[in-house]
Amino acid sequence: MRRTSFSLVPALLLVLLLAAMPAMAQRDMGTLLGAVTDPSGAAIPGATITITEEATGVTDTVESDVVGNYIRPLIKPGVYSIACESPGFKRSVQTGVIPQSAGRVQANFVL
Repeated sequence: MRRTSFSLVPALLLVLLLAAMPAMAQRDMGTLLGAVTDPSGAAIPGATITITEEATGVTDTVESDVVGNYIRPLIKPGVYSIACESPGFKRSVQTGVIPQSAGRVQANFVL
């Protein structure tokens, strides 16, 4: 009977490499977050926040939650403009927002 030799080390290295790939892909990403309020400081839930990468024009949209907060993780480093709007309020835009890798940038809006 012939025995097949199988080395566990290459298989283990392959598993570790594949498991680390999602972490490597996320390490350069930042997070955008903030709060949306009216002039009196009351939260505005359901406001639409549109995040646009200025170099490419690629947009992403999120909504503020019931307490007026929003968060968009996994933003690649770059220069962004962020627009916020809600029915009954004037649209507000912030330009030149620069999230850093693995950092958090807060962009609050008063509508």
